[in-house]
Amino acid sequence: MAKKAIFFPSIIGNITAYLQNISAKLNAGGLAAKYSIAAAFLTKLSGWLTSLPAAIDKAFADAQTAQQSTTAQNELIAAIKTDVLRELNHIQDEPNFDEADMEALGGRVIKEPPDLTTVKPRITQVTVLMNMVILDWVKGRMEGVIIYGSYDGNIWTETGRDLKSPYEDTRSNKQPGVAETRHYKMRYMKDDKAIGIESDVVKATVDIA
Repeated sequence: MAKKAIFFPSIIGNITAYLQNISAKLNAGGLAAKYSIAAAFLTKLSGWLTSLPAAIDKAFADAQTAQQSTTAQNELIAAIKTDVLRELNHIQDEPNFDEADMEALGGRVIKEPPDLTTVKPRITQVTVLMNMVILDWVKGRMEGVIIYGSYDGNIWTETGRDLKSPYEDTRSNKQPGVAETRHYKMRYMKDDKAIGIESDVVKATVDIA
């Protein structure tokens, strides 16, 4: 008879309660003695019930601080943009306005189309969660990217295509419960065909059930 899969919470907020239940059943419930659970594991379990909530609280606090900093930054940039554009529009509306002056001020930017033979994607962030790896990438004026994955950095296969950042890799590990290293790289695409050159390779160590 095949063994049933063993559950472990994928939602971080549920893990502490899950561990508390295990601790209660092993200790007060007598299952530790019944199944000869090592004292070392029970000690670890007790430690986790202290360290995990602290780690979760710290991660939340850090995220809140980061969000507050990001909000303050964006509000400042918005205020700067409003004032600068108002003054540049004032200059442009003056009767003696000279286009060369606006170009000198940086108020005119001529956007050159990207060279499709040399355009290179940039992966800006790799976020590893319990149930996925998130890759943030810069789209710019491109159609999308083709994502390639490798377990050893030598043999590559296409793992997906994405038209909008971020890309989410939800594949399970090859061996459940065994952490593995994944390598990622990207190429821009046009009309569903790869163009330009490959991005730099990024790596992530994951354990996705």
